[in-house]
This record gives sequence, C-alpha cells and structure tokens, in this order.
Amino acid sequence: MEAAGAPGAEPGCEKLRFISLSSSHGTSERHMVTVVTDHMLSNSITLRLANMSQERFLSPVLAHFLEGVARVLSAERGDVVVFNVQDDTDVSARVLNVSLSVALPGADGGRFLGSEELRERLYLKRGVLARSSALRVLPFDDNVCLREPCENYMKCVSVLRFDSLAPFVASDTILFRPIQPIAGLRCRCPPGFAGDYCEREVDLCYSRPCGARGVCHAHEGGFSCENGGTCVNLLVGGFKCECPPGGYETPYCAMSARSFPPRSFVTFRGLRQRFHFRLSLTFATRERHGLLFYNGRFNEKHDFIAMEIVDEQLQLTFSAGETKTTVSPFVLGGVSDGQWHAVHVRYYNKPVLGRSGLPQGPSDEKVAVVTVDDCDSSVALKFAHAVGNYTCAARGSQSGSKKSLDLTGPLLLGGVPDLPEDFPVRSRQFVGCMKDLRIDRRPVDMAEHVADNGTVPGCLAKKHFCNNSPCLNGGTCVNRWGSYSCDCPLGFGGRNCEKVMASPHRFQGNSLIHWRELEVELTPPWYAEMMFRTRQDGATLLRVVGGLHHNISVQVKRSHLFVDLMLFSSSAWKQFPIFTHTPWLFYFTLDHVDRNATASSQQACVFGNCPLTCVSAQLQDGSVLLSLYLGGGGAGGGANSLHLDEPKVNDGDWHHLQLEVRGWAAGSTRPRATLSLDYGLHTGSTELDGKLRGLKVKALSVGGVPGGGATVLHGFRGCVQASIPGVRLGETLAGATSLGLAQAEKVNVEGGCAPPDPCDSNPCPPNSYCSDDWDSYSCSCDPGYYGNSCTDVCSLNPCEHQSACTRRPSSSHGYTCDCPGGYFGQYCENRMDLPCPRGWWGHDTCGPCSCPTDRGFDADCNKTSGACRCKDNHYRAADGDSCLPCDCYPVGSLSRACEPDSGQCRCKAGVMGRRCDRCDNPFAEVSPSGCEVIYDSCPHAIEATIWWPRTRFGLPAAAPCPKGSVGRCLSPEDARGFRANLRVGAAPVTSTAIRHCDEHKGWLPPNLFDCTSLTFADLRSLADGSAPDMARVRRAAAALSNASRHTEALYGSDVRVAYLLLQGLLLHERDQRGFDLAATQDVHFTEVSGTDARTHTRSRTHARSRTPPTTPSVLQNLVQAGSAILAPETRLHWQLIQQAEGGAAELLRRFEEYGATLARNMKKTYLSPFAVATPHIVLSVDRLDRVGLPGTRLPRYEALRGTRPADMDTCVALPDLEPSFDPGTRGNRTASRGRRHPDGDHREAVVSVIVFHSLAALLPEHYDPDKRSL
Repeated sequence: MEAAGAPGAEPGCEKLRFISLSSSHGTSERHMVTVVTDHMLSNSITLRLANMSQERFLSPVLAHFLEGVARVLSAERGDVVVFNVQDDTDVSARVLNVSLSVALPGADGGRFLGSEELRERLYLKRGVLARSSALRVLPFDDNVCLREPCENYMKCVSVLRFDSLAPFVASDTILFRPIQPIAGLRCRCPPGFAGDYCEREVDLCYSRPCGARGVCHAHEGGFSCENGGTCVNLLVGGFKCECPPGGYETPYCAMSARSFPPRSFVTFRGLRQRFHFRLSLTFATRERHGLLFYNGRFNEKHDFIAMEIVDEQLQLTFSAGETKTTVSPFVLGGVSDGQWHAVHVRYYNKPVLGRSGLPQGPSDEKVAVVTVDDCDSSVALKFAHAVGNYTCAARGSQSGSKKSLDLTGPLLLGGVPDLPEDFPVRSRQFVGCMKDLRIDRRPVDMAEHVADNGTVPGCLAKKHFCNNSPCLNGGTCVNRWGSYSCDCPLGFGGRNCEKVMASPHRFQGNSLIHWRELEVELTPPWYAEMMFRTRQDGATLLRVVGGLHHNISVQVKRSHLFVDLMLFSSSAWKQFPIFTHTPWLFYFTLDHVDRNATASSQQACVFGNCPLTCVSAQLQDGSVLLSLYLGGGGAGGGANSLHLDEPKVNDGDWHHLQLEVRGWAAGSTRPRATLSLDYGLHTGSTELDGKLRGLKVKALSVGGVPGGGATVLHGFRGCVQASIPGVRLGETLAGATSLGLAQAEKVNVEGGCAPPDPCDSNPCPPNSYCSDDWDSYSCSCDPGYYGNSCTDVCSLNPCEHQSACTRRPSSSHGYTCDCPGGYFGQYCENRMDLPCPRGWWGHDTCGPCSCPTDRGFDADCNKTSGACRCKDNHYRAADGDSCLPCDCYPVGSLSRACEPDSGQCRCKAGVMGRRCDRCDNPFAEVSPSGCEVIYDSCPHAIEATIWWPRTRFGLPAAAPCPKGSVGRCLSPEDARGFRANLRVGAAPVTSTAIRHCDEHKGWLPPNLFDCTSLTFADLRSLADGSAPDMARVRRAAAALSNASRHTEALYGSDVRVAYLLLQGLLLHERDQRGFDLAATQDVHFTEVSGTDARTHTRSRTHARSRTPPTTPSVLQNLVQAGSAILAPETRLHWQLIQQAEGGAAELLRRFEEYGATLARNMKKTYLSPFAVATPHIVLSVDRLDRVGLPGTRLPRYEALRGTRPADMDTCVALPDLEPSFDPGTRGNRTASRGRRHPDGDHREAVVSVIVFHSLAALLPEHYDPDKRSL
C-alpha cells in the first residue's frame, strides 16, 4: 500500500501517512499497515545503531529490538512503532538510523511519549537495551538546534517531518515500506514562558488541571499531580492521607527527601535548553567530596552544569561547550558536618538592552550565582572584601559564541551512571541525603523521577532519634548523623547519662596525675576507659609502656582520632616525630620498668629513643591517635596504628573514649584492639602483636608525661571525668579497676571543670554578642551587621536604584530597602515597567493570582506580593475569608464604596446602619435629604432583609418572604385586607411575611412563620402522608438531614415540615420487624455512634464490619434531623405548632417507640450496641448482663467517638426492674429451642435510652414528664 494521504480528509485534520509491513513464515503471509501522523513524527526520535544493516535489522533483530525498547519504557511491544530504517550516509562506519515513536502506556486517543523523554530514558538505559536486543546504541548525534537558530529566549526543538515514501526494504522474512522523514526544527517559547521575548515565566497549574482535590506541581515542560497516598475521611470531620511505605511526608504524602548510598543516583527530566533558571536543594553529608547534581548533553564534549562538594566546600562548574567556569563560595567549617545545608543556583543570560533600557533578548554573557544557606547574596557578592569573612555567595560568568545552555540530557542527582563518557566532574557519587529540590522556585517531588538507581526514600540518618527522650538524669538529647548523643549534666555520664560520675578535674597544660607500681595484667580481654573534653588541636590521651619495646598511643590530630599500635625498634623511632611535640592526656608503662629509671626512660621514649613497651592516646590537630609500640632493636621492632579521622574531638564537648583489647579470634594468632569514641558512634579496630600477652601495667600518667622533678612534658589542657577521676582499667568492662586519686601523684590539678568566661574581657567588636563556648568564645554579629568587624550593612548600602537602606532588626537580614516608585524586590532590583498581565503577578517569573472570584475577590492581585484584594465595592471582615458586597443603600449613602475592613458605608446626615438604611427615630424613614419623620403611618423601613412598605397605623403589611425562602397563598379573608392596604387588584396574594403597624410603638416584629426555606420547600411532597417503602424512607431521611444541616436559621414552616415528615418516618419504622427496619439495611449501622468494641458483652460471628462510615446512616439522619428542629431557638415555632398539632410531645413519643423497636429487634438482626450523639439528642441501645443491670448508667459517654454532647453528665441509672419481652415470646421459651435464630439469651437485657437535652423548654406547659416511659 502506497497511499500518501487520507482521501476525503476534513480541513484541519492531521495528515496521515501509511507504512506497510509484510512478513512470511513458510507458506503463510501476514500484512500490517500502520498509520503515521504528524503528531507521531513530532514525538519521535532516531536511534543510531552500530554495525547494523537494514536487512539484518529487519530479520532477525527487529523482534528483539521491539521487545527491548518496550521493556526499557515499561510499555507494550505493540506501542512501539518503527517507521524508518535508513543507513547513515554521513559517516564512514556502518551505522543504521532507526526512527520510532512510542505510544503512551495506557493512554487513549493517540498520545505518544515526548521526544525528549524518549531520548533520556532510552539513552540512560541503553545498557539494558543492548542486553535485550544485542544492539549497541551510539550517542545521539548533534541536532540542528546546536546552531541556535531561534531568536530571543525561544527554545529550539528538533522534530521529524514527512518527506516522501521510501523504497521497499526486503529481508529473508520481511518486506518493509518505510516513510522518508527529514530533520527539522521548531522555535517556540518553552512551556510556561510567554512575552515578546519569552522572558516571562508563567505557572502551568493556573487552570487547576488536577481537579478540585488534586495538588498540581508545575515543572519544566508540564505539570504533575501529587503522588501516592489514600485519602481517608475522619469521623470527627476532615480527612487524612495514609501514605504508602517509604519516605513520604505528611500531610499530603509528598516525598521531599531521599538517601543516597554509595554509587546510587536518581534521574529527573533535564533542564533543557535554557537562558535562565533557578535550582535549589538541601543536602546533608559527612563526606569531604561528592557530586550533588549533573546535567549535560549525552555527548560529553558539549554543554553541562555540575554542583560538587570539593574539600568540604561547594563548587559549581558550567560550560556552554567552549570554556569551563567554576563558581566557589566559601563557608567557614565547610558543609560536610552532617547538618542540613541549602544551596541556591541562579543561572541567566545578561539581556541586551535597547535604547529605552528594556531587554531585547539575551546577550552572549552567561552568569551563574551560587548562594549557601541563609546568605545575604548582595552583601557577599558586592562587599565581601570590605567586611571580610563573608563569602557565602559567589558569581561566575563566561562569554562565547553560544548563548544558551543546551542541557539536553537528564538531570542526575547524587551521581552519574557507569557510561563510557568522561564526565567533567571530580566525584561520580554522593553519600548522604537530599531534600527540598526546587526548579524555578517550584518544588519537585522526589518520587516523580524518570529512573532511580539505588536511592532510598526519606533520610534515616537525619531522623529525629530524640523523640523518645532517651537521656536520663536531666541530660539533653542531640540528634546526630544516624544516631543521637546525650549532653549530660555534671555528675552523670554514660550513653544515656545513666552513670553516676565523680567531679571532673581540670588540667592546664602543666598538670599531671601519675600512678606507679601498678599490677594490672594486659591479658585479653582488657579495657581502658575515660571521658575528656578539650579545645586543643593536639594532645596525647593515653599511653601504655611495658617491657622494653612495646607502645600503644591514642592521639588527636587535625581535630580527629588516630590510633597507632607499633612493634618498634629504637633505630626506627625517628620515623614518627609527630609524638615529640604533642600534649599528652595520659601515659602508662607495662611490665618490668626500673622505678629509678622511669622518668629518664619515659623522657627518652618521648624524644625518640624508646626502649619500652607503651600504649599512648594523643590529640593531634583535633583528632585522636592510638599507638602501640613494641620497642627494642633488630627485626623485632614494629608498630600498629589506628586512626579515627572522621569525628572532631576538640569541640569543647565531653567525649567518651574506650580502648578494648580482646583475645585471639578464630583462625588468628593475634589479639585485636578496638577503639570506641562516644559510646560506639565511631569505632575502629586492628590486630596486635602476640607479644603483648602477659604484660602488666606498671605506671600510668594522665595529662602528660612526668619529667625531672615537678616538670610535665607535653601537658594536656582540658578536663577528665570518670567514675573515679582518671582511668578505668581491667580484664572486663564490668570488672574494670578504677584508679583512685589517693594512689596517685598530683601536679597542678584543679577540681571542677569551669574555666574562666572568655567573654568577660569583651573580645568581640561592637554590634555583636559573645558566646562562651567553653574554654573558647565566638562572636556573632547583630542582624544587619556583617564581617569580622560587624560592619553596619546600611553604611555599605546594598540597595539598588538609589533606594534607601533602613535598619530593621525584625527582618530576615536586619534591614530593608525602601524602594522608589517603579522598583521592587529585596534590594529594589526589579523594575515595574513591564508588569505581569492582569491576573498574574511576580518578577521575573509571573505566576497566577489564583484569587477566588466566587468569594468576592478580584481576579487581579498585587503585582509584587500576589496578595488578593476584594472587588470594587466589596469588603472583607478581619476574620473572614470572603469579600462581601458593600450593598450600600443608594438613598441613604453618599457612594457605593464602603470601608474595606468593616463594610461601613458613608451615610448622609442623620442616617445610620452599616448600609445607611436606618433612622434612629422609629417613625422616620430614609429619604434623599436624610431621615424624614412620617406622622400618619409606619415608615418605609427594612427589617429581616425585607423592605416593608409605608403602612397606616393599625393595619398589617405583607411582603415577599426573605431571599432564599418561599411563601404560600393566603386565605381570601387575609388577601382582601392586604389588597386594600396595598391598593392592588384581585390577583392572588402569596406574600406570607406579615408585620403589624402600631400607632404607639411603630412597627412590631415581623411574623415569618409561614415562610419556608428553599431547602425545606422540596420536602413538602415527601410529607404527604402516603405509605413509604424502604427506599423512600432512606431518601427522605437523607433529604431531611441534609436540609437541616444546610439551613442557617429555621423558619416556623421549616420546623413544621420537618416535624410532619420525621413523625411519619418514625411511625413507619416503629411498625417494622427484623430486617424490614431501614436502619438494618445500612452497612454502617453498627458504627453510627462510634461506640467502641468494649460495649459488646460477647463475640458474635455474624457481627458486621467495623469499617468507618463514609455516608450517614438512616438512624443518624433521623436523629440529626430531630436534634436540629428541637434546638432551643425553635421554641416560639413549637408554641404555634402545638396550638393545632401534637408538637414536641408527640415527637418525643415517636422517638421512644422507635428506640424500643430497635431494642426489640437487636438480637434478631445480630446488631451490635450503638449510640448516636447529636447536640440535642443522644439515642443509645445497649446490651447488658441482667446480673449487673441495677445501677448501670447509660448512655456510655466514654465509649462515644466523634462529636460528643456538651452535657455528658446527664444519664440514666437503671432500676431493678424485670425487662420487657417481645409480645408472643413471653411464656413460650421452649418454642425457640429448635429455631435457627432464637430470641436470645435471657441472661441479657437490651436497654434503649434517649436523652433530650433541650426538650424541656419546648414541651407544652400541661405536659407531665412523670408519665414518660423509660
């Protein structure tokens, strides 16, 4: 088939192209024709396959290719349409171009995956495609958009267009007739951008495409509705979202965070060809290096942008294909501390300005600004050198022949795939957590990714470990990376502050505690334990010396922990000079040491000629180093070391240190040493030399090494705390020996741990405050002051366009810029010459105002803040969420406008009222000249929203019922009086709002009894007295309840209509039995109360499901309607009703009979006990054991769920009465033995109780309450 178009196509219809595919297998032959539309072509891509020909592709590769593409895209094989296979004539190698489209999985109406998404997903998973089809997919060729043919800020899109039919291609089994496409392009504003130069961005969610209940998230190229979660209605009102497993966050199951293990990454749609964008995210890590995100073309030779962590600092690199630019802000302390840090990237092309100063398109200068955390970017970029020490933002730019940043590939967070391309980044992975990704200020749900490669939803390392308050004895819990720590008060220690500790001791650099002649054997298992705090970068924490050749040391170097365990010879000692200038925290010797030679030997060991076996713990540059030296000459010398280089311990906080030496592990002849810091938060271990076995600790020093006389070598400055001040040593942790101070020699050691407050000397500059950081201090500038000297930012004036800087400590950065006319923004950097169109606001991104016009708001809003405002001649109350019409009375007001907050209209002299529609004198009416007294009539006046006509004294006035209600036709006698007063003809009168004019009092209160609200008017037909069936009962009960709930104030006719209908429904239900009761047919009947399962006295296999109701039951509707019409506000209406009808007393009897009917049928229908609570009625039917019946109080308010009555004290205490039985069963107990559903266990009694909270004031005066039955 070679048809080139659809004959008879209607004008405006898409052009249709046909391709034919014939396949033969043996003697059978099959033909397939595919329709190719322009829409398919515009959403297609061309894959480049290496070492492939047309014939080989058609058979046998085609079937495997279709299966592989479908598998990668999670589509069906039939969704993949190949419409062209063509040899690439532009290259010398054998390359086959295969053009294809893929229908959107599960979509109807010919919708296809976009070409850009196809590029990303197929190229990213080309390894899967290669394994499935045995094909090698080459990188996408440079498309025609690289020439930047589009002007201004327009986006270039590469598309395929129909050219002609191509010749047949034949293989052994397939005859294929392709179409011949040609590569083209389209220039258009990117989705979400508008304006003459595509310079303004709009919000794609403005039309609310997700519906009233969906949450729309706009993103580049479209929008998406929020993922996951099941909406559950709550019994108490409202709803909640039950989120699926994973890191979804309440209240709407959005995922803002993901964890990145090693070699993992997540893929989002790329930033595309851009002239400007903003990207921000929040991250936490403890790694010194990492890759936060990368977006670039698939071919590594071209454009990219990457954000990395290099040596604990952020670094942005970007390129438009010609040169690379690096942007590096600097944050004191770095960003690899395990805390959350935010990074903000703004990329833009500087515009070309016309003669008028307005932008006329992009220039070739590309600028990137990177801001870290809550940084004042203007101060950091303009005045960093002036203030000093404020470099949290940085800017970089590059120029070249290309203008746009062509980021065709996907946006990769946390790493890059293992592809042959040489990505221009230092790190290929990130270990940590990310959250709050935003692109162009719009949040991106971390679950809406294109592909995920090993990341984990949520961030377990940053969860709130302190929620269960693990710290004891007044300790303060601090969340750490993956765990927690307790800051214990003095006198307590341990993982959770559970241990009682002695008072700490302070060492000042020349202090020492020294023990001699110790007999603690170093036989695994063996422990040494202590607590310390310091600000020193270098010190020795522990040193054990034993025999002649052995040494173990723990040191702090560069603020981290290091451990060395060494089998060491004297000739090799000088290879480790790091110990010769390091303060020592404690030191002890092992085995045979001459008492008289200890000092000299130890001093020799310190300075490099160590004949001893020793263990030492030292601080070096803030980290801890543990060393074991096995001293002596010859080949026996050696060393072991253990470094904990991750945590910093010179932060002034208490740290717990434990050294553990255990016996020989299985298959090993050596013991193992484990160093633990802060109760296992950080650990390290190494094997030791077997010669340590049997050595004994002979001497130990804390705080330094004893020198000659009273001198202390390499002293420690800080505090030490333990169960007994010093160190615990022993063979088991529980049985470790505490070395007491009474046995030790002390030199310059002070009790307590309270160094002088460094802030007493006022070291900080003006306009700052000093913080005592324990043995150190820090200076923090007041808001609005920056740098080393806390310079006043307003003296530098970061504000632009000659705006004034004003000190304002309550603002985010301590100051604000007072913008002149025509400018706005934080720094007055934005001009208002080109505001967003009506209904939109913002700069430089326009978003919809989204003002609810159905609630009286104007469709337009504030162009700077987006705040909604009321329509003209409307007002909004201070606590209201809607704008109401001013509705000023034109006769009494000066204008149609009113006060925006109160709605008060401007009244003429003597006129009053919010609408200027009243006079103070009851005989005066509002006139054009003010208030005018009427002497022979009641004035033309408004009451109950009705304008009453001027009426002579002694006569009634009739008027239409208020808006939202209807009246009824009057009797002929009443109509004649009204016609005479109103001077009208003989037409029927339906006005039933009546008001009398009194000569002495003026207007009397209006009588609106005969008015019926529109919500109740439709119920009149249901109260006609005809016998209802079950379906009609259900509909009528629901309609009655709905009308009573949605009517703000009830007229007398409303109460009467509801009373008649409710009485009829209760009478009908009273006469029903078993499952003929409408309430028993409601699947949620047993849940109407919300009573809990504890009200059941025994289990029943036929009990109904306890699924929470989604709609009210018949019983709920009946009781709710009764509660509404028995409200205290209806008292006057009941007085009029009871003059001709039974009224409230009759309704009381109907409810009692209905409750008794439900109780008698409870056992027959296997119903569970229930209770319905409304504001004015509580109806309860309960099953009780007759033994405990007397004195039981009902209803059981404590079992109610949902709404509870205000009065929970009113109840019934049951007397000792014989319960009633259903007529016909009394005296015939044997008759039920053979029945399948006997009438019940006579040990139980079923009791119905009704509490009327407001009925007393509504009953007639002659009603005797003592005659009411229980």
